[in-house]
Amino acid sequence: MERWRVERILPDGTRVTVTIEGKVTSKKVQQLLDLFEILAPTSTTRNTYLSPEENEKSVATLGLKPRISSLIINFFSNGRWFKSKEIQKLFEEVYSEKTKLSTVSTYLSRLFYSGLLERRGSRAEREYRIRDLETLKSLVTNYS
Repeated sequence: MERWRVERILPDGTRVTVTIEGKVTSKKVQQLLDLFEILAPTSTTRNTYLSPEENEKSVATLGLKPRISSLIINFFSNGRWFKSKEIQKLFEEVYSEKTKLSTVSTYLSRLFYSGLLERRGSRAEREYRIRDLETLKSLVTNYS
C-alpha cells in the first residue's frame, strides 16, 4: 500500500502533518496542497514532501536535485510556470540554506533536458513547468 506523509510548519510554529494511505493521485496531492494554502496563505511556511519509500526520512537530508524536485512538486504541480529565482527563494525558505541562482538554473536545465520540465522564454526570462509529474516524484524517491 502506498503511503505519503506531507508536513508543513506554519508561521506560528504549528506543525501540521497529513498522511495519505492507499492510491495517491495528483488530484489528491493538489487538494492537500490547497488545504495547506488555506491554513497558511503565505509563502514563508516550510513544506516537506515525503514519498512512501522515504518513510520517516526527511528530504532535507538529500542532495540538491531531489530537494529542488521536491519543491517543484510541492509548489508547482498545478501546472503553473515558474522561474529559477522562485525556486532559489523557496529553497532558502524551506531548507534554510543559501544556494546560488546559477546552481538552481543548472538543475532546472538538467530536469528540462531529462524531459521532466517544459521550458519557454529567452534566457533572461526563462520559465519552467512540470511535464512529467510521476517521473519527477520518482526522482525524489530514488534518491532516498
